[in-house]
Parts: sequence; structure tokens; C-alpha cells
Amino acid sequence: MFGRKTLPKKNGLKGPSPETILGADKDNFAVAYEDVVSVEVEESLGRVGFVVLTTSDKLTFLTSMRMEGLLRLLTRALGSKVTARRR
Repeated sequence: MFGRKTLPKKNGLKGPSPETILGADKDNFAVAYEDVVSVEVEESLGRVGFVVLTTSDKLTFLTSMRMEGLLRLLTRALGSKVTARRR
């Protein structure tokens, strides 16, 4: 008599698939986990950047993320391959 409507439960994250993200821009690319040798996160003069060393490349990135958030994200995925330093 006094039932209430329930919304369908969401299973997992919603959003674009990795394939969709990679295909969205010609500059997007994938790096396989087993190819990552190390990642060094560095904060200098308020800017956060990181270098990904793979078995075949050295990739350098800048981000608007705070260092702590980036470290959490990268460490969750790459564990001991991630190091950090502040200048």
C-alpha cells in the first residue's frame, strides 16, 4: 500500500570505455602496464609533472592535479613503480 519506487542499481562506473577515449583524439595513446618501468612525480614551483619511463620511451606530462591526488591515482595502479619528490 505504501510502497516506494526504487531506481535501478548502477553496476560499476558509467562513462566512456577506454577504447572510446583513445579513439577520441589522434594524440591519445595507451601504455601497457608491463611496459612501465617507473613513474617519477615531481612538484616544482607549484607545478606538478610526471615522467613515465617505459621499455621503449620516456614520456613527460604536466597536470593540473594536486600532487597528493596524482600520487594516490598512480600508486593504486602502479604500486612501487611510482616515486615522488618536491623541489
